[in-house]
Amino acid sequence: MLSVIGKGSYAKVVLVKKKGEEDDKVYAMKILKKKYIEKRKQEAHVMTERNILVGMNHPFIVKLYNSFQN
Repeated sequence: MLSVIGKGSYAKVVLVKKKGEEDDKVYAMKILKKKYIEKRKQEAHVMTERNILVGMNHPFIVKLYNSFQN
């Protein structure tokens, strides 16, 4: 994690580099607060956002490279 580049009510976005990569490529990683999402019953909205981003290919919308949960 390099730095926080944005914060919201239930998520933050951080600038990251992939472990083991030698180039200077950086990525934005959105970290969601799972407790907040569950408390507000927003699981379906989060999954819909993920599913939409997977299929997007537009110059003004960020590309989704990976998603995971713990």
